[in-house]
Amino acid sequence: MQSASFRQVERWKYLSVTVTGNMLRAIDQFVVTTDREAARGTGAMLTLCLMFLLGAAVGGCTTRLLGAWSLALPIASSICVLWLCRRHRLRPEAEP
Repeated sequence: MQSASFRQVERWKYLSVTVTGNMLRAIDQFVVTTDREAARGTGAMLTLCLMFLLGAAVGGCTTRLLGAWSLALPIASSICVLWLCRRHRLRPEAEP
């Protein structure tokens, strides 16, 4: 589900399963081009890598503190998102 859910930030595509490809892309954009748009893409990719790192750190600390009960938060979050998606899909479209 993770690799299929989020594939793009604005116009920049990224890999949500591995961070090294995103880091390589960010460094490549930073070194090779001086374009302002490329610098913005570099910032987006590096911010993404930092958020993945933060998520892994928080997940590791939560698992250490709560053990198996740490699974309750992602399971509950996934159920809420699926419920919201289903509710949005079942809602009739507004007539123009």
